[in-house]
Amino acid sequence: MFIGNFTTKVDGKGRIKIPSKFRKELFEISNGEVVMVMFAKDRINLYPKKVWKEELVKISRMKDKRLKKEMMLLISYTVDEFVVDNQGRLGFSQKLRDTFNINAGDNLSVVGNFDYIYIYKEDYFEKLAKNLMFESDEYLDEPKLDGLKL
Repeated sequence: MFIGNFTTKVDGKGRIKIPSKFRKELFEISNGEVVMVMFAKDRINLYPKKVWKEELVKISRMKDKRLKKEMMLLISYTVDEFVVDNQGRLGFSQKLRDTFNINAGDNLSVVGNFDYIYIYKEDYFEKLAKNLMFESDEYLDEPKLDGLKL
């Protein structure tokens, strides 16, 4: 299970280093084979290949035909398969670099989302996380999660 967040810097070849905690799990689940796709402008979703296949089944079974078609178009636009190398590095396709505006020296947040991983620009993720924080323990009494965009 992917939980936590880590900051990593894009190297001169446009690669990031996957945190060792996540890398170990990626190799256990799918031998380091991953799929990256953008469904939202603010992040890249990184799936172990096995989990990606399960996501495709879910998408193929969507009842909303319009949404299903839009999801398939987004997948076709940015999807790419990669293998995490022995040193834990992972590259990005030129399409993902251009679409997500990834440059050498950028700091990216690698964030666990249970079965898969989100990759955010670090400054965006920091703002997002701070904006989602509750003022106190109010969430224990009556969750007010409606309208929160993750």
